Amino acid sequence: DVDTRAITRRLRQDGSLKGVISTEESKTDKELLEMTHKWNIV
Repeated sequence: DVDTRAITRRLRQDGSLKGVISTEESKTDKELLEMTHKWNIV
């Protein structure tokens, strides 16, 4: 289960964060994390 209330609290406290929510089981956690380092968010 996903605790959407906890996610909302975190966003309110810390602002937006780079992250991935995925159902793709073929990628490892490390691969998903590496994806976030490549993003260029303005």
